[in-house]
Amino acid sequence: PTFFIAEGVTMYLSPEHVSRWLRDMRSSCTHAVSCIFTAVPDHQNNSVGLAGLLRRFSQSFYNETFRWGISPDEIKGFLQKYGFAQRYLISYADLQKRY
Repeated sequence: PTFFIAEGVTMYLSPEHVSRWLRDMRSSCTHAVSCIFTAVPDHQNNSVGLAGLLRRFSQSFYNETFRWGISPDEIKGFLQKYGFAQRYLISYADLQKRY
């Protein structure tokens, strides 16, 4: 079995590169394959208000560009296209709770 971690990576890739990464993982591994990755909600439609202003400023300051994002509602179907099953989905709001 193989486990890939791409935490804080996929949002900087193009949609084509994210798709290629998933296809390559699936085709390169002959045994069970799992992955954990960050899926930023669609940043194009989520850049309003003070949070959007701060995000744009921070990205500009650090010369970063988010190139890929996906709605949490779309992740399950997106992964199924590449032969993966969603096991967990932890949102940003979930991470803001005390444990």
